[in-house]
Amino acid sequence: MKWMMSIAVAAISLTGCENNFEEPTKGSNKFELTVTTDNLSRTEYDATLKDIKWSTGDQAQVFVNGSAQALAATIDVTDSRIASFTYSSTLDEGAALIQGFAPANAGEAELGTNEALRFALTLPTTQRATTATFDKSADILVADNLSVNITAKDVAAGKKSVGNFNFHRVVAVSEFTYEVTNSTLAASDEKVESVSFEVISTNNDKFLAGKMYVQPNDEGAKYVDANLAEITDNKDYFYAEDANKVKVILADQPSLKDGFKAWLVTAPITLAADDKLVFTVTTTAGTTITKTIAAVGKELSFSTKQLNTLTVNLDNSVTTEKSIKILAIGNSFSADAMEYLHGILKDVGYDYVSLGNLYIGGCTLETHASHFATDSASYAYYETTDGEWTKTNYYTPYRALENEDWDYISLQQGSSVSGVESSYDPHLANLISVVTTKCPDAELVWHMTWAYQGNSTHSAFPTYSSDQMTMYNAIISAVQNKVLPHNFAKIVPNGTAIQNMRTSFVGDTLTRDGYHLSYDKGRYIAALTFAKTITGCDLEKITYIPSSQSYTDGVMAAMKESVNNAIAKPYEVTQSTYTTDPDAGEEVDGFEKILADNGYDIEEYIALELGVKSFSYYNSTGANSSASYLYTKDNTSGNTPKKYAATKIFSKAELPNGALLVLKSGFMYRPDAWTSLNTKNTSSTRPGNVTATLTVVDDAWWSSWNYRGFNLAKDGTPILSEEEMAAVCECFTIFVPKPAYESTPLTDALVSNGYNPANYTPLAINWTKFAYYYSTKNDKGYGASQLKDAGYSSTTAQKFVATQIFGKDDIPVGSIIVVINGHTYRPEGWTALDTKNATSARPGEVSTTLVVVDDAWWGSWNYRGFNVGKGEALTDETADTACASFGIFVPKN
Repeated sequence: MKWMMSIAVAAISLTGCENNFEEPTKGSNKFELTVTTDNLSRTEYDATLKDIKWSTGDQAQVFVNGSAQALAATIDVTDSRIASFTYSSTLDEGAALIQGFAPANAGEAELGTNEALRFALTLPTTQRATTATFDKSADILVADNLSVNITAKDVAAGKKSVGNFNFHRVVAVSEFTYEVTNSTLAASDEKVESVSFEVISTNNDKFLAGKMYVQPNDEGAKYVDANLAEITDNKDYFYAEDANKVKVILADQPSLKDGFKAWLVTAPITLAADDKLVFTVTTTAGTTITKTIAAVGKELSFSTKQLNTLTVNLDNSVTTEKSIKILAIGNSFSADAMEYLHGILKDVGYDYVSLGNLYIGGCTLETHASHFATDSASYAYYETTDGEWTKTNYYTPYRALENEDWDYISLQQGSSVSGVESSYDPHLANLISVVTTKCPDAELVWHMTWAYQGNSTHSAFPTYSSDQMTMYNAIISAVQNKVLPHNFAKIVPNGTAIQNMRTSFVGDTLTRDGYHLSYDKGRYIAALTFAKTITGCDLEKITYIPSSQSYTDGVMAAMKESVNNAIAKPYEVTQSTYTTDPDAGEEVDGFEKILADNGYDIEEYIALELGVKSFSYYNSTGANSSASYLYTKDNTSGNTPKKYAATKIFSKAELPNGALLVLKSGFMYRPDAWTSLNTKNTSSTRPGNVTATLTVVDDAWWSSWNYRGFNLAKDGTPILSEEEMAAVCECFTIFVPKPAYESTPLTDALVSNGYNPANYTPLAINWTKFAYYYSTKNDKGYGASQLKDAGYSSTTAQKFVATQIFGKDDIPVGSIIVVINGHTYRPEGWTALDTKNATSARPGEVSTTLVVVDDAWWGSWNYRGFNVGKGEALTDETADTACASFGIFVPKN
């Protein structure tokens, strides 16, 4: 809303008149009128003068009897607080009404009642304030009406000078300085998150109706109205005539202990003895400091005629206990997000933390709104004040809302319809209405949930074409279109934080079942996001880790980065900089130390994928005794499956001598064993439980066994909770020595087919480009075992590269021939060199990636050479690719 001021003048045009003055001749009535301000007129603040002055270049729009001119100020050489303006026109003797405003382009003029001019007082969007200046181009001044009598003598002289042409602000500009001398606050390293001023008047008739600018950097501030809604239309300076609170949220945050200045621009107000100003500072650590300033014994005036100053000392308003109380109205996704939140908030510095979760599994906004409308006892209520959650069934919504004086109340949509915009109306509005009526002082928070894992089998996933990014984008669209219009105080962007983390080396592994968050990383990320959003805490200072979890430095850095990026850009995915694990194979914090303590360098080993299954175990001597049978809680009664997790089965080739079995303290494993995958262990006893932190695999460990699988458990084999099971699944790992070979596409092909390149020597090949063998022909002067080049057949030769000819000793039985990248080869064969292959047909083309040489492969041949190609003419570049796509590996020893 625009704040309007009336100035009673005759109807005028805003077009300026000619300013050049000519000496009048008698009877011309040309006249020059100079008006001079006094030192109470206000424009730009001068730090040296410690007062407000006029500046060269200032212009005012001056009206004389309704005719307007835009006039430049002439600054008094002895006192820059004084300026004069010279108006040039034709004037007759008599009364002249002089009016004006500055700057000259300040307002839009329109004719009003009785042809009086009304100004829509708008300020440019370039408004900037600092500790020492207030932008004069955006500070509107209006002059007091000045009535001057023009005499016949004045007309004859052609000029007249008058004083007391006084400009005053339409708005009151006040400078507040806050001080800190209290030792507690002065020692604080907390940062200021927001500052607000509120006026409380006896009859509720005093209004601030303005905005505030705060040192250190107003460009880093977000301006909000009394309802904490961001003000984006800076053109309308007075966003509401009846607002009594002004608040600014800082992006460039000063230290609490340093103090700063705040510039408050308001409508002019005078506070009476019973009126109050409330000055509030909140910090990123959650501290709230409130100072009430009462006009005791005298009026406190915010005037347009001066720069108003006020010092606020916060020392007698230190908060001794920091508390935070958060209620989530949600489902299992709010349970995921809040599981570790208590510990994090305590780590941030809160003395009292109260969390509540009003829970119905899979609950949507529609269901919540329905139950809230009737106060239905349909909820389970989870709460904690000490980090241990308790549950009460048959809870009503009103009971939960009244359970605490909640600081924040979180709402969320059910995950299945979180990206379906039609599911939000009118249920969200109805739910907000009940919550805000019951808890008017609580800030509403929206919890943005996450997209499902890419391979999720959730029944709602097809709604989003079973595509993770489709679901994520739909959630973002719903939040922007359906949630933001409701002016939530904060948005907790967990959907974006999880999606950010998925771009890291951790990948799409943050759920435990395709949609609920994993107990380790997923839940921790969600809690960090909640804490950062609500408190603005510095994640780098958080050291809390749930007792059931442990994280490598690389995982922790990636998680905190993902959360910080989500807070900065809540509606788009930010690529993680941690695309590879900086901990180089350290699966879980602790394994590297165990290796180091026992004299092993983790850099020389590779961690195997264990394929752990929770609530499962092997029993090699049991009724279902083959290694292919895994006992689980789904196929086995009783509590035994609830005690264990089981790895996959490993063969001798997969666990060679020198492999390291590594176990964290407090856990144990049984290395169950079989001679055959489908044969029961018939020995008198199974292998026993192991609690040693490190075991080296050797022949004695394997004994007569050919296969082994591991049952993992806590010491004492207790029945495990979900969280304890998560820790058991990460208590054990296996490291195998890195192979002594260079990784290439050819050696990688060996590895992917189960062969260790360290056991083979690559055969040296002398390549000839654009040439081939033809073992069944001996013509044109070429022997059957001689290379055919361009001279023999330019078209055919262009398609191949050829090896030298090898004998049986060069390629012994057991050698492996590898071809990759879509290439094929023909293994030409001869019984003797330069003797034509007399068989009915040449050896055929081979496209199989790996061929193991045996006696049948050699057959009756004593020599073999290879043509390698791709069925098309080669260039120099593609010929090089063909050479690199073929190899022969000979067994060592």
